[in-house]
Amino acid sequence: MALRRFLSLKAGEKLVVLEAVVLLAVVRMALVLIPLPRTLAGLQRVGSMIRLPNLSGSRVLDLTERTSRHLPFKVTCLSLALVAQTLLMQSGGGGVLTIGVKRMSPDWIEAHAWLEEEGKVVLGGPQHLVGDYTPILKWDGV
Repeated sequence: MALRRFLSLKAGEKLVVLEAVVLLAVVRMALVLIPLPRTLAGLQRVGSMIRLPNLSGSRVLDLTERTSRHLPFKVTCLSLALVAQTLLMQSGGGGVLTIGVKRMSPDWIEAHAWLEEEGKVVLGGPQHLVGDYTPILKWDGV
């Protein structure tokens, strides 16, 4: 997020951006170094310590996604979905993290992660694209 845009945000929105920056960096490292179940458990503990202002879920998602585009490292769909889910839960929302796979060729499988609320994709691509993936994991963050 450009500095000028960041400075123009309300205080609560700045807090979401700063939390997103820290969590995206930590989750990126954790996914490389720690098995997924331990990463999920750690996110639950960290998430329970975060208190965010009362922002709409769509605003939290928008700020998190925009922030991810301006970091000096690649943010994967899994990292973004995990962080967005954590922040949504702390702002009074929620969501179900879904990881799916699809066969691209006989020897290549592609994976993708997205976030759903009430059965609708809210982060990670349009509904028709994630429909091509076969879900292998769903996690509601609880």
